[in-house]
Parts: sequence; C-alpha cells; structure tokens
Amino acid sequence: MSGSGQYEVREGDIIAPQGANWEGSLGYLVRPGLAVTNKHVVPDVGTVVLHKRRQWGEGVVIGLAIKTVTWVKTSFWHWLLHVMFGKPLPGNKVDATLVALKENVVVKPAFDLPRKIVEPRVGDKLYKRGRTTGETVGEIIADKVDIWVDMGNGVTLLFTDVYQFSNKTLPGDSGGPNYTPEGIVGITFAGPQTGDYGFGIKAKNIAEVFGLE
Repeated sequence: MSGSGQYEVREGDIIAPQGANWEGSLGYLVRPGLAVTNKHVVPDVGTVVLHKRRQWGEGVVIGLAIKTVTWVKTSFWHWLLHVMFGKPLPGNKVDATLVALKENVVVKPAFDLPRKIVEPRVGDKLYKRGRTTGETVGEIIADKVDIWVDMGNGVTLLFTDVYQFSNKTLPGDSGGPNYTPEGIVGITFAGPQTGDYGFGIKAKNIAEVFGLE
C-alpha cells in the first residue's frame, strides 16, 4: 500500500478466487484498470479476485472477473467425424479471464520491456514471472503447437495455436505474464508434471477473442 492509498501489485503476483483452495498468477495489464489471467485460475464471471503477498497467505480484494471464454469440449461425435471423414477436432485457442481492477489498484510491469503485443518467435528469449517459480528466463522453442490438457474433474481439452518455452513451469505459475525483448507474447497456462518447460496462450489470441484489438 502506498502513502496515497493506492494498492500496488505486480504482473505475475499471486492471485486466487475468493473462497478457492488454489492459487495462480496475475497476468499482464491489458489496459488501465483491466488485467488478464487464466480461466482455469479464475473460472467464472462475477468472481472476486484476491491478491496475496505470500503463498497461502491472506488475500486483499483487487478486482472482479468480468469476462471469460467458453471452452469447446471434444465429444464422441467429433471423434467419429474425425476418424470417418477426417474432420478436424474442435480446439481452444484461449484460456483466459479478464479482471476489472479496483480504482486504487496500481499494476507494475513484470519486466522493464516493451508493453506492445507481439507474436512469439522460435529462439526469442522468454521472460516469465509466476507465483511458484518466480522470474525465469528461457527461450521460445515452438511458436505454434496443439496440445491436450487435463483441466481436472475428468475434463481434457484440446488447445491449438499455443507456444512452448523452455522456462521451468510449475502449478501456480498459471496466468502469469510472458515477455520477449520485443514485448508481451502471452500468459503461462500449462506444463508437464516435471516442470521442465511450459506452454503459453498467445496475447494476440486473447485480444482477438475479447475484442481488445
């Protein structure tokens, strides 16, 4: 809290839905008063979002979820049409929720890097900040991949047009910002159990689905 009554947070800080038994990370500031995180971190519109200074600590209300995406699930019929006629399986490009921040909340950038949205490119340095692994530096190793992700509760979803990076990624990092030297490329959303690498949702796809362009 600053002397002016402002409450300062930083992209990649710990957040959690009020009343939830999990934590994730705050994403990048989309525009003043509006930030992004993963849908699987803050699943529902109307959810109160808490900010935390330490893992599993007390939370301070910083905002409210105002918009999220609807995921497409792969049904038996989708698989049948895929096997019989080669019809592509329906996928999801975005795992994201928009959070409207309280007027007194000030979001500091995760890194001293350009704030424009850019495409991920193989070989670019990837700067990541998240709840569990903190600040890491790696590189983008794939700029367009399709992966199946276990979302819990028996739900496995296909995500398309995501990127892969070499940074260590662990549960709780989800939703945190990803930058390259050129700007913002997206937010962390998945990784293997080993934590050896991670995947990100592209910022350009988030902007498109929410009409932020």
